[in-house]
Amino acid sequence: MGSSRVAVALIGFVTAMTAPVELLYAIHHGIGAVLVTVFAVSASLGLTVVDALSTRLIPRIDARHAVVLGTGLFAVSEFGYASSGSAAPLIGSRLVQGAAFAVIAGGAMQLSVRLDVPSHRAVGSIQGMQLLGGVVGAPVGGFVATLEPGLAGERIAFLVCGASGVMVTVLVSLVLPPVPPAGTTSPQLSFPNLQIPAGVRSVLALGLVGNYLHGGVETTAFPLVAAAQHLSSSDVGIALALLSVVEIEVMSSSGSIFQRWNAARVMAVSLVLGVVAVVVLATTTSLVQLLCAAGLFGAVDGIALVAPPVLMVAMNPDAGHAVATYRLVCGMGSMLGSSAVNATIDLLGPAGGVLGVGVVLAVGALLAHATRSAGVHGEVAQYDVAQ
Repeated sequence: MGSSRVAVALIGFVTAMTAPVELLYAIHHGIGAVLVTVFAVSASLGLTVVDALSTRLIPRIDARHAVVLGTGLFAVSEFGYASSGSAAPLIGSRLVQGAAFAVIAGGAMQLSVRLDVPSHRAVGSIQGMQLLGGVVGAPVGGFVATLEPGLAGERIAFLVCGASGVMVTVLVSLVLPPVPPAGTTSPQLSFPNLQIPAGVRSVLALGLVGNYLHGGVETTAFPLVAAAQHLSSSDVGIALALLSVVEIEVMSSSGSIFQRWNAARVMAVSLVLGVVAVVVLATTTSLVQLLCAAGLFGAVDGIALVAPPVLMVAMNPDAGHAVATYRLVCGMGSMLGSSAVNATIDLLGPAGGVLGVGVVLAVGALLAHATRSAGVHGEVAQYDVAQ
């Protein structure tokens, strides 16, 4: 498992480098509010399409091949950003980046359930190591972007990230051993089985909320709130790094937490904490408050991103297909989060837009409580997304 953890940490480093500047890069190109919103959701759109079409592909191929392909594709998207001068290439690069994220995440999920480690521990551990890389990558990218003012510095950050992506692609291909699937079914691109049982739908809805937070808060709200308060991209990088540190700790502890308490109950409590985090972020006027919000959201996201796939694995005897099912809502949740938060911030300002996230968190907490009350955790469903 050691080489797998090193590989995903390297991937986490490179994929987090330009997170603090991507949205601001589009804004600084002066493409207008509507196209900035399109840009913001494009990554999630690419992620959603690839997730939907690959439910019979990624679970049936070597997990190493998936993460190497995804990392290489991510490097291509970064070079695309660096060479962009208008809306069309920016959005195109964003779509490619989203597709890369889907392939990386799908491969990492398969990696986590194919290791000789209980799934409820491996899922959080692998995701935590990817975030650990991001702890370093985000502030490094944010710092590089400050070496030159405005677009020039941001373009340098994308070039450095693209070059780093090429090197990490090579390193991961060397470090990560083969991780083949258990079955021998031929991989294919096709749409998934969407006749989803009620219990599975409840857990997928929780996954939607968790990824809504990731797309709407981590990658959208934090940069925009910081910009409104005249904080630098380096400040955003530091805040996102702190958020990742807390996420890592929570994810690393999630296996023990879910052994002791029901995963849906833990998620309900975390989403209530998220409402507090929303208030802190909405009232942010300084770096200290931004860091406080980042710490709180790290705790919330750490649970919200791990509990749904853990519940899915508990409901399906085929862990590989269970996490492929969960992947269906990842891109959709991120797309809804980034588009809705970006649009509401543009309409209502940073405080109003962020407070809207609190409504989603409250609804999610009620849903998690209802899921817990229905006894979904531990239920075995024979549903197979790849049938």
